[in-house]
Amino acid sequence: MTIPNIKGNLPLELYYFATNPIHFLDRQFEKNGEQFKATILNKTIICTRNPTWLEHIFVKNQKNYTKDFTMRQLEFILGKGLLTNTGEAWLKQRRLIQTAFYKGRLDSLATIMEEVIEAYIDKMNNIPSGSLFFIDEEMLDMTASVMLATIFGEKMNTEWKGVQEKMADIQAYIVKRIQFPFYIPLAYMNGDHQKAQKKKNSIDISIYKTIEKRKNHPIDHFNLVSMLVNARDAETGKRMPDQQLRDELVTFYFAGHETTAFALSWTFYELMQHPEVVKKIKKEVTGVMVNGRIGSDGIKKLPYTTAVIHESLRLHPPAYIISRECMENDVIENVKIKKGDTIIVSLINMHKHPELWENPLDFNPERFMSEDENLHKNLHPFGAGPRICIGKHFAMMEIILAVAKIVPALDFILAPNQKIEAEALITLKPKNGIMVIKK
Repeated sequence: MTIPNIKGNLPLELYYFATNPIHFLDRQFEKNGEQFKATILNKTIICTRNPTWLEHIFVKNQKNYTKDFTMRQLEFILGKGLLTNTGEAWLKQRRLIQTAFYKGRLDSLATIMEEVIEAYIDKMNNIPSGSLFFIDEEMLDMTASVMLATIFGEKMNTEWKGVQEKMADIQAYIVKRIQFPFYIPLAYMNGDHQKAQKKKNSIDISIYKTIEKRKNHPIDHFNLVSMLVNARDAETGKRMPDQQLRDELVTFYFAGHETTAFALSWTFYELMQHPEVVKKIKKEVTGVMVNGRIGSDGIKKLPYTTAVIHESLRLHPPAYIISRECMENDVIENVKIKKGDTIIVSLINMHKHPELWENPLDFNPERFMSEDENLHKNLHPFGAGPRICIGKHFAMMEIILAVAKIVPALDFILAPNQKIEAEALITLKPKNGIMVIKK
């Protein structure tokens, strides 16, 4: 089997890939089929939307594939957290942190999540009808508050608002490094790297302050800081070093609140265009709420709301591509993969593959109400295999609660005369925001 090369002028197409990857991927898959490749300086990059390749790279032979250039750039802010770490060090951390994300422990966070969401609803209820706002900005603030309350045991204040803003600035810097590798040495010369480093140092001050606070003043309810502070290595009995604590906490904050915020933003974007779906959610939620609360037990009784979220994640996966670098020569479907080759799996194109999904571009939550196991088999918004997102259940619980509580309580519509399009950076975000009008 031969993989076709990128169609078109290679330097120009690579520029398109860097600046508008979704449009680039759509065009190239339409022209080339399941896979296509480019060879740059003896290094081959293969893009695929084939679930068989995903299964091979992330499940069956996952030990032969490691983090690639993109993930290595994220180490600037994330250090050696779960997202960027590899090998035995990653496995040890994964096993240690996994205990924090058992469903039973996560159930205790539902009440905290609902309290934060209710505070957001109260704030929005105080805004006059006819007010304009960006739903994505609101979701970023809300999910940051949820993350602080559940992971750090903190409340949003001026200091943490500053952390959120600095995180966004650093992400923009990292995106530029990923898009244009030649910018990396330039950033050291023009001062951009030093500015980003100063913001990173400021973020670290807040993180280490929280670590010390939880060491000296534990709080009753579960939070990740307290759990990690008290965790001990099964072999050595030693506590996790503060540097590793810092890396894990920054990873959860960086990777957690933004992806959830954009998942919610895209879900509300779809709901505003499908009032019939909104009615079904309201009816389902009404039958589940007890004294205004849903709780962890109620989440399990919201199959339609969950299906709506799955459908939104199918069409708008925040983690739209995942990639790995091959460590030793391999073969996938009779295709020879060389050591050092990079494989990019386009989840967003797999989620819209016409051979995997009926009417793939339609927003149709009912498809996930069926008992067809292949649907979920081909849905991978949180990745796949042993390195699947450790916060998957945490994120789903938060998204379901947010949709189930906000939909019956607030009413807003899309503002007219705006172009809604996706911008694929580290995550899939609304390029110019999603402006809405409160009714």
